[in-house]
Amino acid sequence: MLALACDRRLLRQDRGFICINEVSIGLTLAEGPWALIRSKLPPQTAHIAVTAAHRFGGTAAIQAGMVDSVSSAEDLERAAIALTASLANTAGRYWDD
Repeated sequence: MLALACDRRLLRQDRGFICINEVSIGLTLAEGPWALIRSKLPPQTAHIAVTAAHRFGGTAAIQAGMVDSVSSAEDLERAAIALTASLANTAGRYWDD
């Protein structure tokens, strides 16, 4: 849920994965997490992720709409900094009165 709450998600290609595993550990999802899932994931991805606790890794996570990009371990920090830099000029644009 924490990753879904973020505006952008980057994943390590070789070892990273993203999943919604509440069902596999016996938890139920309250309305807040359901709203987050519905707002961030395509319906088919949400269905697979929630009902099967499917782990999406690498390019499958991108194709499913779970993450925005994947990088090697060596390039992940550089990719995160580049993404952040590309968004730096957007600060305040939507909040001007």
